[in-house]
Amino acid sequence: CYEGQGTSCQALCVPPGPSCGTISKSCAYRLTETQSSDRDCFKIEKNDVWIDCDGYWIVAEDDDDDGVKADGKTNVSVSNCVFKDWKHGVYYSGGSNVHVRNSTFYGNDYGVKFSGSSAGTVQNSSFYGNTYGVQSTGESRLAAQYNGFFANAYGIEISSQNANTVFANSFLGNTAQAVRLAGAWSPNVSYNNVTGASGAAAGVWGSSVTSPLIAYNSFGGSLSNAVQLASVTSPNVSHNAFANEGANAIHFTSVFNPKVKYNNSTLASVSYSLYFAASVSSGTIQANAFSAAGTCPVYNCQAGSCGSACSATQGSCSSNTISGNVPNQCTKKTLRE
Repeated sequence: CYEGQGTSCQALCVPPGPSCGTISKSCAYRLTETQSSDRDCFKIEKNDVWIDCDGYWIVAEDDDDDGVKADGKTNVSVSNCVFKDWKHGVYYSGGSNVHVRNSTFYGNDYGVKFSGSSAGTVQNSSFYGNTYGVQSTGESRLAAQYNGFFANAYGIEISSQNANTVFANSFLGNTAQAVRLAGAWSPNVSYNNVTGASGAAAGVWGSSVTSPLIAYNSFGGSLSNAVQLASVTSPNVSHNAFANEGANAIHFTSVFNPKVKYNNSTLASVSYSLYFAASVSSGTIQANAFSAAGTCPVYNCQAGSCGSACSATQGSCSSNTISGNVPNQCTKKTLRE
């Protein structure tokens, strides 16, 4: 019985060969040497497969192939591997209970990709210089936690799926977006540490998303916008700490029913703590601590002085409640509406 596989226990099998191969038996495979291939390295054709690389590398000789590939399989796990220069380091298409743990990804187009899978995890892994560290499309109940994303273009992209969690990860120097949400429902992005590279577009970026929770994160470094949401319904952006350089801490465009509460911003060189670009309505902006050096750290939909925050007219924004923030939005020119 192979240790370390939880309640599911498989025999420990010999890998298919020194130059990769097809896995056609439900087994636990432990590598004994580095693998390289000019085609897909390990193609998994059975459920209940575990690959433990024991620290060995899986290296591409052709960057249009995949390191590990499983299509429609259940209970598959990859751990303790190093993937370099693949199209996909690990590619799960369909299936459920598919996992990546304790692995490292260098210079791949996609470190890990889930497509239409469910109940997948990426945990305790590191991603360096990939185009996408993790991309998940059509996945439900993905959990990406305790990972490090360093100098990728995109750290994590989640699209067209529901109930996914991005928890307690570190993002450093990713050049486009640390977390990208597109068409997702009810994603939870919490307790992450996001430090942007020079010119990075956003820490957490979202479009056409419903009910995202973005909470207890810390943002620093050069981020154009720490949180940037457009065409989003019922976002909850709460208990975050913003110390980023760039345009804004929070940037909303066409957002309905946002809740922005209990955030703390200490921004030295941004324009606004909270920027409402257009059509933000039925929002609650409450009990935040804003202290930024910009001309008017919260701007909401219309030109004019910061005093317009007290105006009943909100331009293309409407019915937003702004209260209990420190400093006061009118007397200290902290909120602009």
